[in-house]
Order: sequence, then C-alpha cells, then structure tokens
Amino acid sequence: MNLRIMLSENQSDFRADALRILNGSPVACAPTHTDGDAMRKRFHADRSGATAIEYSLIAALIAMAIVVAARQTGSAVEGLMNRVADEVTEAGQ
Repeated sequence: MNLRIMLSENQSDFRADALRILNGSPVACAPTHTDGDAMRKRFHADRSGATAIEYSLIAALIAMAIVVAARQTGSAVEGLMNRVADEVTEAGQ
C-alpha cells in the first residue's frame, strides 16, 4: 500500500486525518500545493540572486572609483612630467 500524506495547513485537520488513518478509515489526501506552487514559493524564497546582484553593484562602484582615481592621478602625473620637460628644455637652451 502506497500512502502519501500531505500536512494540512490547519493542525486540527492534520490530527483528524491522522486519527482516521490510525482507525483504518480511508482519507482523501489531496495535495495542498501543486508542483508549480511549490516551485514559485522556492523561487520567491531564494535570495541568492539578489545577493549576487548586490555584490556586483558594489564591485561596479569600486571599479568606477578606481577609474576616476586613476584618471585624476594620470592627469596630475602628466602635468608634472610636462613641467619637468619644460624645465629641462629651458635649461638646455
């Protein structure tokens, strides 16, 4: 005998079903959720995708900050090198 019992939403319903089974009475065991409902609930409960998106946004902000800092540093170094080149050129004349 293959018996599949689904937990009822209401605990008193579950107890009544359990007593019927113990007494040998037939119990209609209709699933409380379809496979689609269970899959939907698991999908909504799964937060790993949200976490991955949050981490990728943080990484993008850090990368943007590095690019901005590198450009500013590059501009400052370029200005310094131009001044040095001008000084060397003036000293050589």
